Amino acid sequence: MKKPKILICITSKNDALHLDKFLKEMENLDYPKENLRWVWMYGKSVDFTLQKILDFHKNHTYKYEIYEEPLFYNITRSSMWIADVCNAFKKTIQDEDFVLFPDTDICRIPKDTLTRLLEANKDVIAPYVWIDGTKPIRFFDTYAFRVKKQPYGRVVLEGKNYNAWNPPFKESKVPVKMDSVGTFILIRAEVFRQVSWENPAPHFQFCKNARKAGFTVWSLPSVNIYHANIERTEKLHGSIEYFVATGVLDRSVLAKMKDDAP
Repeated sequence: MKKPKILICITSKNDALHLDKFLKEMENLDYPKENLRWVWMYGKSVDFTLQKILDFHKNHTYKYEIYEEPLFYNITRSSMWIADVCNAFKKTIQDEDFVLFPDTDICRIPKDTLTRLLEANKDVIAPYVWIDGTKPIRFFDTYAFRVKKQPYGRVVLEGKNYNAWNPPFKESKVPVKMDSVGTFILIRAEVFRQVSWENPAPHFQFCKNARKAGFTVWSLPSVNIYHANIERTEKLHGSIEYFVATGVLDRSVLAKMKDDAP
């Protein structure tokens, strides 16, 4: 059976610290390399990010493109404000069937991740994301991952409380319908073409807009990937609420985080 073609969309700036592990894990995926095309939106960096990207592709046969995007000048230095970049990827899609948006600080990815996400056959889907090396193990993306309008860091379902150490559905072997997902998102091409990304928190906004357009969003808890532990090295990976509380952002931005999708 013919494997779907996947466009891998990556934003990258000052990522040299994490790129080696991320690229090694992506290289080890048991998916036909000829069915993958990489497109990088590179923000001018002060480390060896660009050189690592170039060296990787020099040593591999992936189809790839690199564009320099000079718009990583947001106040949070995080992925909360890159909707313009995400929308720019729409100009690069060709005949791909799916689009993948992975974070570059993912450090462990099971080899069959793409295969299992594709087998689920959903409009938008993501695996569960844990923080690498934390004990007890802790869920990473408790902000973008949402269910019944609630972030994963503080969820109440059927009278039970869930948090980063004990997220909902973690024992599920089948896909679970969500409001929003993040970190490593696989999107059907037709959904990607139709749905816009917006700020703040583009992953959240994309999922919200996808639901408004009649598409569905899912997670696959039985597939577990791991994100680098960035808490001590990258202090500005905070939520919108955190930046409002600390005075970095105006309180009016909170209205944009309202989930009014069906």
